Amino acid sequence: MHPLHYIELSAFSHTSEDPAKVKQALMNATGLTDQKLFDKTFEVEEVKGASGNPMEVLTVTLKNSAAFRAHKATLSKGKAAAALQESSLLPKLLEELDRRMDDDLNVYFRLAKQPMLEGQAVLVRGTVEGDVITVRWKVKVYPADLDKALSAIYEYLS
Repeated sequence: MHPLHYIELSAFSHTSEDPAKVKQALMNATGLTDQKLFDKTFEVEEVKGASGNPMEVLTVTLKNSAAFRAHKATLSKGKAAAALQESSLLPKLLEELDRRMDDDLNVYFRLAKQPMLEGQAVLVRGTVEGDVITVRWKVKVYPADLDKALSAIYEYLS
């Protein structure tokens, strides 16, 4: 059983980017292979950047066990950094889990957008902005408790 209510992935598509490539990177990050299923979860919002430049926010929300498994499988093949000798992504997430979960039981992390276009999940750390896919896992445990949520996610990812 999974401890997730939903998974939300989002990315900005700047005017200098091809929105179809950003959409493909998001699809790769979900792990979904069925285009119709992916399209049912996909939304686009037009926004303006800080300097008034137009851009789009592309968002995918996963809400079922099969989609959760596909996303987890994608992450299990990922890296914690772009260099191939770096440790794998899931153990790094587990190591940092307590710092990545907020009081509302959301786990946040970012994946590099360009490698994800090629199907490679790479965890982004630090203050890199823009060229990322932001991932939010909404954890469900009852009663809602941070320690229970951490334990449930740790067990799910191990």
